[in-house]
Amino acid sequence: MTTIHRFDSTGEAYDLCQCSENIHKGDVLWIPSERVVGIADTWPIAVTTVHGKLHYTDDSAAAFEYFKGDPINSDGLLDAIELAQALGYTPMAHLLPPPSACELVENDWIPACGGTEVPFDVNGRRLHYLWNRTTGEHAYYDLRNDIFLTNAEAHTILGAP
Repeated sequence: MTTIHRFDSTGEAYDLCQCSENIHKGDVLWIPSERVVGIADTWPIAVTTVHGKLHYTDDSAAAFEYFKGDPINSDGLLDAIELAQALGYTPMAHLLPPPSACELVENDWIPACGGTEVPFDVNGRRLHYLWNRTTGEHAYYDLRNDIFLTNAEAHTILGAP
């Protein structure tokens, strides 16, 4: 488990990430007064939708890739998300780990169009158009990268306006 540091404010958390020898990259930052959980880094990053004075990421695939490519931050991210969820805080959806194929089935995702949609290749990606029987949502799933695409990412890949 990653070290968790508790702070009175996001400003205090930010400042101490810059100068404290006791806070290390990937440590979890918890600011209960503001309902914020984040990760220590040169620029501390919130994993919750509320971020206070911590930095935050946009919903691009690059944000998740940043954490996935760095084992220290990756562990901190998973621990920070786990803490946020345990406290009832809302983590940023794009930072949640992508579901596995088993989770897709458990979460009721099936091929769209009555189960007839098949995977297809477009612009170097292998996509599958899915439908969630419980929520009624539709989404494109990138099979090669094992991740759901945002609507904006899907439109860009598909060349849609």
